[in-house]
Amino acid sequence: EQGPIHTDAGLSISVPHDLSALDQADIVIIPSWKELDAPLAAPLKHALERAHKRGALIVGLCLGTFAIAAAGLLAGRKATTHWAYTDQLQTLHPDIAV
Repeated sequence: EQGPIHTDAGLSISVPHDLSALDQADIVIIPSWKELDAPLAAPLKHALERAHKRGALIVGLCLGTFAIAAAGLLAGRKATTHWAYTDQLQTLHPDIAV
């Protein structure tokens, strides 16, 4: 969704675009993710799949890797995340080499 996002750290991040921006983005960065074991919302999953299919670089920073994994874009690949969450990433997504 467009609009401000308020983080648990008390920061506000302005989001000027909705998911349709991923249809033209060359690079998509997911800086973090909160619900590590929850499925992605279908609109986000489909937007990431479309971006990946047309060749966009999809980057997960720290826990953002969980969102990319939940979209199925890391199956059969090597990936990492914050060191404290590597075991959880491997457990939730055994098809990834963590």
